[in-house]
Amino acid sequence: MSPSRTRPDGRPAAGPPNPGELPRWLSLPGCLVLLNMLALLASLPVVTAAPSAIALQPVLERVLRDEEPAPFAAFWRSWSRALRDWTLVGLVLAVGSAGAVLSAVFWLQVATPVAAVALVFLLVATAVATATWLAVLECAAHANPPTVRRAARLLPPVLMRSPVAAAGGAVLTFAWLALVGQRPALLLVAGPLVPALVSRWVFHGRASVEATR
Repeated sequence: MSPSRTRPDGRPAAGPPNPGELPRWLSLPGCLVLLNMLALLASLPVVTAAPSAIALQPVLERVLRDEEPAPFAAFWRSWSRALRDWTLVGLVLAVGSAGAVLSAVFWLQVATPVAAVALVFLLVATAVATATWLAVLECAAHANPPTVRRAARLLPPVLMRSPVAAAGGAVLTFAWLALVGQRPALLLVAGPLVPALVSRWVFHGRASVEATR
């Protein structure tokens, strides 16, 4: 019997797949797509979109690290817990998003300098709100437990110390939303997943550091 391998942190290292088991490079994309569809399903009441995104983030992290043997069950457990703390946040986000869309439609129909200024202000405010939400996702993933209060404690240093990266995350998210607007079927493949990956890419390092302080 060959000795078991371990990672530097003491956890068992991932060995070769069992007979009949797909290699990780084949199974991971399918797992991510199914997680995306679960998150999309959990977001259908709209106000539960925020709990769904909060639940997806830590499960996604464990799946990417190959540390979650039952990702779908883990997502539903995480979503059930997130409903208690994040549904009100989801309501606020839904109302704010609807208000932003209605404001944009209104000012686009008004051909005046004031309308141009209002649209610029609205664009900047939306970008700031998007970057903040991306940071919140990763802060909640590192908070224990992932409550609104604990995520809010991590948010200021995570957001303020990565302003350029935060702006880049907002731009990437806008680009993804524009693409989805042209190809709505992409929602089924990677709708909530892309913002989660952008959040991880932009804020994971800083959130990890702040969570250990």
